[in-house]
Parts: sequence; structure tokens; C-alpha cells
Amino acid sequence: MSLTTGFLNGSIGPGFDADAMRAALEELDRQAIDPLTKGFPPAHAALAPGDIGEQSWNLLAGDLPAPVAVLRKSALEHNARWMRHLLDKFGLQLAPHAKTTMTPHLWAQQAANGCWGLTVATVQQAEVAVAYGCRNLLIANQVTGRAQVRGIVALNHAHEDLAIHVLVDSLAGLKALSADVAHANTEQPINVLIEIGFEGGRTGCRTLEQVSQLLDELPTHQGRVRLAGIAGYEGMIATATGAEDGPRAEAYFDRFAEAAQLADRRNAFITDEVILTAGGSAYYDIVGRRLSRITLDKPTVKILRSGCYVTHDCGTYVEHLEEMQRRDPAVAKDLGLLEPALFVCCLVQSVPEPGLALLTMGKRDVGFDLHLPQPVWRYRTHATPQPEPTPKEWRITKLNDQHAYLSVPANADIAVGDLICCGISHPCTTFDRWRVIHVVDDGWTSLGAVPTFF
Repeated sequence: MSLTTGFLNGSIGPGFDADAMRAALEELDRQAIDPLTKGFPPAHAALAPGDIGEQSWNLLAGDLPAPVAVLRKSALEHNARWMRHLLDKFGLQLAPHAKTTMTPHLWAQQAANGCWGLTVATVQQAEVAVAYGCRNLLIANQVTGRAQVRGIVALNHAHEDLAIHVLVDSLAGLKALSADVAHANTEQPINVLIEIGFEGGRTGCRTLEQVSQLLDELPTHQGRVRLAGIAGYEGMIATATGAEDGPRAEAYFDRFAEAAQLADRRNAFITDEVILTAGGSAYYDIVGRRLSRITLDKPTVKILRSGCYVTHDCGTYVEHLEEMQRRDPAVAKDLGLLEPALFVCCLVQSVPEPGLALLTMGKRDVGFDLHLPQPVWRYRTHATPQPEPTPKEWRITKLNDQHAYLSVPANADIAVGDLICCGISHPCTTFDRWRVIHVVDDGWTSLGAVPTFF
């Protein structure tokens, strides 16, 4: 069974064209890759990704090059069940942020687990999502520039069943978007969501007064834009304050709810159904609880946009779950833990001095924007029958372009040729370093490879 068949094994929701998704993935499975692609074995004849699973390449046997990025299939499946439980618990829908992975095969697995649609950050990412069957799409960003707006208009014209939504957070942004839509000479208005932000954060209205000004202005742009909902992104509240900040997240959702209710009272929502959407990955409990409590006169669809849950990590998102355990132990116990699915595996290439080993992995291979990767297991051919956990004292302290500096005790049992598997932090910035990623079983045998679109 191909990865495409396995990942599409489920009930594809109405936010996707299941036939288009299957056809596009099957075509992708047939596009050959060769040793010019990182992660493909050297000196091997070209293969289609759909045929890689037939090779029985095993990481521990040395069949795959190092470094190599791998996804544990069992962890992907566990995380899908975890998210389904979260959504059911709070009565939410899911539009996972596709930019996390930019991997259509993983989008297919998410679609088969009942998600409403996908979230993207750019029009280029929207093009990829639509090409692989997505028909409910949130562009969780302000779309600026005539070229980008023309792209949205063209997608809408090409797909009658496509619903794209973009964000606005200022009068200047609304007027620019409206002017670009007018210039595109289309009779189909673009759906917009008013974005709610917070001081020190990223985009989004800082005050209810700014929301009110947008509501005043929107009727003058009828025929070009129409208000479809309210959006927010709370994930950087901890970053903005320098620490975990549940109370500030609660206050943020007070303002989010007030903005939605203000627009509802003023009959500003033009669409039949109002979208209320937030991020979720840093505050699953708060986002789930607060979105579920918002009531409006119009019907609503409440959408979580978490993308990183699908692979989880061994760093930043572990910390977020630990904070949730401290903040709301009952919810954390009910949900359980996510499992890390994405790893980058490399070899020890040199032990030039006591206490230091150099690994065949660097900035070109693994993300390092939030935390450095951390070794999770070591395997030595013909010496360790199974991978064994690395001691806690083993730490990666620095990355060069193609090297990682592994600090170990001076008397550590480490040797050239040892295979080191590293967990990552913030999966977004590791996916974008790979054109193909192997999906492996729990014995670390490749079941196939999935291409990315960065």
C-alpha cells in the first residue's frame, strides 16, 4: 500500500476535493527523485517516491544517507488521534497551518481525519494547497500587492467551490486590498476576517476602537470585500512577555470575544456562517475553552489553526504542553501527550578531543531558531542491538553549516560512525531544509518518501 493510499484512509471532509487530492498525490508519487536530492541514497538509480517503500531501506542498516530527515508513522497517527480528541472536547474544527510542513501527503492525512480545510501564510502556499485539493482555505496573513491579489482572484475563478479568506487589521490595509481587488476587475468579493492582535505582538488590531473603525469602513467596499469572521493569533504572547502568560492569553480572548460580538451586533458579517479562528499550539486549553464559549446571533464555525501538533517536537512544544499541565492539570491529563514524529539522524564524523564529537548535520539540515536540536538515541552497528537513549549530559552546543558540536563527558563511549538521532524544536524550520522526507516504521525502515514544497 502506498503512502498516498494510507494517508487518505479516512473520511475526507467537504473542505477538500477528494478526487483532485488523490489524483495530484498519485502524480506526485510518480515524479522520480535521484541522488541529486538530499536524503536519497548516493549512487542509486532514480526512483519514484511511491516506489521507495518497496526497497526496505533501513536507517539502522546504513541504507539511508546521513544526515537524513525521517517521520515516524506511528507518531503521526497518534498525534492525529490526539487532535481529534481535542476538537471533540471543545467542539472545534481544524484548519492546520500547512506552512508547518508544506507536505501534501501530510495534508492528506489531516484531511482524512476530518479537518475543515487548511491554513497558509502566502498566496504561493495557497496555490500549492489548491493544487492538492484544498477548497476551504484561510490565508492567516494580510495579503498586500496587486500580484498577490490577482493570484487569489485567479484561484477563485478557476475553482467555483473554493472559499479563500484573508486577514485585515487596519484601514490602510483594507483600502489597499479593496483597491487591488477593483484593479483585478472581478465581480467576486474576497472574504476577509478582522484580525485581533496584542501590544508587542505581530499583526492585528490592538484595540476595539480600531475594530470599530474597520466596521465603519467596510460597507464602503461592498462588492470587493465582505466580512466573514474574526481571527487571532495568541501564540506569541509568551514571547512578547518573556514568560508563559496564561492570564494575558485569557485577557486577549476577552478582547477577541468582544470584537466578534461587536461585529455581530452591528450586523457586519455578510456571510451565512461566521468564522472564529485562533492559533492554538501554545495554549490548547485556553484557546479551546474560550472559542467554545463565544456565542453570536449568526451561526459560527470555530477553527483551530495549529500546524505543529502533527509532528510535535522535542523542545518548544514540549515546553508548551508542560505549561498547560501546570495551568490546567485536568485538561492536560484528559488530552495526554503528543509524540515527536520528526527527527534528523546523522553520524559522528570526528572525535577530535575529549568531550567533543562532530556530527554530520548542521544549519543546512535542521532548525535552530528556538532551540538547538537534541540527541535522543545512539546506535552503533554490530554493537548495540537496538538504539539506546543518549545520556542527558550529551548536548549539541553549536551548529555550523554542515557540522554539529556534540558536547559529551571526557570519558564518554562515543566513536566515529555512531548513528545519532536528534529531536528538533519548532518543526517549521526543519521541514524547509528538505525536499523529501522518509516516513519510517518503528523499526526505522522507510515506508516511502514525501516531497515538500518550499
